[in-house]
Amino acid sequence: MTKTAEVKMVPPEDLAGPICAWEGCKETFAYPMPPDWRNMLVWWSPDLDVSATIEKVACTTTCDRDAALCPTHARELEGLLKDIGRWADRPTSGTA
Repeated sequence: MTKTAEVKMVPPEDLAGPICAWEGCKETFAYPMPPDWRNMLVWWSPDLDVSATIEKVACTTTCDRDAALCPTHARELEGLLKDIGRWADRPTSGTA
């Protein structure tokens, strides 16, 4: 089976309006995205390419979801996920 995709670059102001990706939620925002909203990008890759840009990831056929969550549902999703201790966003213990 062949999977095809078409990439179209659309300026944010031309979109109907961003909506929360949570099933049943009708919350929206006007650009720019408020700081309490969260982007959600889900994709597959055989390796973790830390240099990958959002544009590079979102424009591939391995991107399953490129969406946003309202503050309520961002917190709800975070509450469902395993606690990873935020180890990746702070220095190693003992470093100055």
